[in-house]
Amino acid sequence: MYKMDLTKPFNTFVSNQILKISYYTLSIGLFSFIANQVAKYLMHHDFATDSLSQFWVDSQAFILMGAVIYIIATIFKKGVDIQKENDLTV
Repeated sequence: MYKMDLTKPFNTFVSNQILKISYYTLSIGLFSFIANQVAKYLMHHDFATDSLSQFWVDSQAFILMGAVIYIIATIFKKGVDIQKENDLTV
C-alpha cells in the first residue's frame, strides 16, 4: 500500500499485484475443487470426510472471483499502457 500513488493509480506495481491476487484466488478455487473431488472419491471408499466438506463449498465462487479479478488486472494493464502513452505525448 505504501507504493501506491493515488495521483497516478495505473502503474505497473498495482497491475502486477492485482494479477498476482487473481492467480492466487484462481489457484485456491482450483485446489479446493480438486480436494472436493478427491473427498467424494474417498467417501465412495468408506473414508469419513464429512468434517472437511465445509471448507470446499465455495470453490466455484473462488474460481469465478479469480476470473473477475483477472479481467480487472487486464483492464489495469491496459490503463498502464494508456497512461504511459499519455505521459509521452505531453
